[in-house]
Amino acid sequence: MLQAFKMKMNDVVEKRDRILTNQLRKSLEEKTLEITAAKKNKKNGGSFGIKLSPLFC
Repeated sequence: MLQAFKMKMNDVVEKRDRILTNQLRKSLEEKTLEITAAKKNKKNGGSFGIKLSPLFC
């Protein structure tokens, strides 16, 4: 009986760890996409997304 309880607890902990790992991975991926978009936005004219003509630079 005690062995079955230990196995059940182990399964619960492993499931929790998988969920946490997936959430962390998703959060990291979203942050990476945000940073990439911000860098692209900065490269293309700043926070307004306006690309200036070379004549005005």
